[in-house]
Amino acid sequence: MGKRYHCEFCDKSFRNNAASIKKHQSSLHHDRARQEHYAQFKDPEVILREESQKKSCTRFMSGECQFGVMCRFSHYSPAQLHAMQMQVFEEKRRKTEEPSLASWLQKRSTKRAQVSEPENDVSTVAFSPPPSISCIPNLPPSLQPVLIKDFANYQPQSWGS
Repeated sequence: MGKRYHCEFCDKSFRNNAASIKKHQSSLHHDRARQEHYAQFKDPEVILREESQKKSCTRFMSGECQFGVMCRFSHYSPAQLHAMQMQVFEEKRRKTEEPSLASWLQKRSTKRAQVSEPENDVSTVAFSPPPSISCIPNLPPSLQPVLIKDFANYQPQSWGS
């Protein structure tokens, strides 16, 4: 049967030879699928810049536009463009606004409180098994909880002794 090439954009597979791949990649269907894929990851600022220059698509509003992302008219309503403009404005303001020292210290202290662990407590569990295992009696040593105190008096030995 031979090897087959699968196009991730179009979700189609066909013979893996140069002519077939070139024909597929130059097709309108592939170009549209590729543009739709990359349109998902566009930055709102770029979308706003591109769409605000276009006129509104009357066919899209009535549900008849067949061009999708390749349409030369905008598929966004004025309300959607305004909401996107506000989102872009908020992102820019958030990036340029410097946090106050008090808010920075507050965030830092909450992060440190979440991350910090008791250091002096030797009975702290270093590893705890899943709850479904902990109720089973007579667990093998490899599944029993490991306590830090178990390593407090550990003396490494040389190999082979």
